[in-house]
Amino acid sequence: SPCGQFLASCAGDKMVFVLRMGAKFGKPIVLLGEKDPNFENWEEHCRFVGHTSDVLHVAWCPKTAGRLASCSMDCSINVWQMPNKEPIKKIDTTLPCKGVAWDPIGKYLAAQVQGAEQIVKVWRIRDWK
Repeated sequence: SPCGQFLASCAGDKMVFVLRMGAKFGKPIVLLGEKDPNFENWEEHCRFVGHTSDVLHVAWCPKTAGRLASCSMDCSINVWQMPNKEPIKKIDTTLPCKGVAWDPIGKYLAAQVQGAEQIVKVWRIRDWK
């Protein structure tokens, strides 16, 4: 996330997981190839369930705290706002969606849609057009 406190993950289980950076505790771990110990402690913050097929990509909105978008092979994009468990917006892409990205000021959402030709669709979030 832009604030550095959250990490979003997605996979073939149709869910989006959000982890939160926890307090430093316990014995530090020295990762392979690293010199300095790693004190990071990630804990589950929330799960978003709403896709019906593999979730392929997630992207944090750079300006709205706690907002992220997820896209799926189910031909949809879901926009989530923590801590809500339901998407604040569902977008039907009609074809499987492979990637999403926000513009630097969080006013537009773009998606790579898979079809006979690779297509990029862009929505203005003010009115989702």
